[in-house]
Amino acid sequence: MYEEGPIRRISAALRRDYLREARSHDLSIGEVGVWRNVMSPDPTERRQWVRYAKDQLALADDIGARCCVNISGNAGPGGWDQYSPENYADGTYEHIVETTQDIIDAVDPRQTVYTIECMPWMVPDSPHGYLQLIKEVDRTAFATHLDYTNMIHGIDRWHALPAFIDECFDLLTAHIVSVHIKDIRLHSGLPTSITEVGSPAADRSTSMRCCAGSPSWTTPRPSSWSTCPIERPTRKRWPSCWTSPANCPRASRTRTSLPTAPLYGWIIVRSVHPTVPFRYMSPSI
Repeated sequence: MYEEGPIRRISAALRRDYLREARSHDLSIGEVGVWRNVMSPDPTERRQWVRYAKDQLALADDIGARCCVNISGNAGPGGWDQYSPENYADGTYEHIVETTQDIIDAVDPRQTVYTIECMPWMVPDSPHGYLQLIKEVDRTAFATHLDYTNMIHGIDRWHALPAFIDECFDLLTAHIVSVHIKDIRLHSGLPTSITEVGSPAADRSTSMRCCAGSPSWTTPRPSSWSTCPIERPTRKRWPSCWTSPANCPRASRTRTSLPTAPLYGWIIVRSVHPTVPFRYMSPSI
């Protein structure tokens, strides 16, 4: 059994209390975040954060979170999540594979998986690249945390956004355990600038259609559909309460009362637009 290090140690009682409170509000734990630079060029810092990643993966496994998520990390100078030429230097890709394998093998999770969030300036920066990384890591406990917005780093992908979302799901469906769906905006002026927040420009309808049409990796359905008064989704259509929580017969003014359906529990939809409400925010530890 993996033994947690001193960096991250949470009492079993606190974990049980957290889980009991979450379940009492119909919430599942979507992800446990690492958000540390396991590719740091500083050896001491790198060892520290690799150990932290193992601790977080062990925590995710203990509480049955859907995944533990990090980014591959910045192999050069600068912020942990920023670009540097070293991110694409010879040997970096192999180091990412080996580090990911080391984290997974040390913990050997049984109830969760380790994932890497897509980024525009480090591996994986494309759905094809993510699929190749999955093959190279070659661990059943390594899966996909899909954030296609983070891969929209040029006008070609912006212009063909619905097709790009389809491509992501077509290539990675069998491996996806978590999805971030976020708003993005193309700004005027030069050079090209695409930011994560703004008016609702991201094609959520395409995203929801793809999610609803991929039953093999959605959150387990209720024991009986008769216990949930929403209709079963199809590839082309999903229940009205997924479009507007106000339409859900079980929803109240709080998000914690949303029904237990395939979509909820692993998708985070984030919006800053005043007319677009939060659909669901999964607890992240």
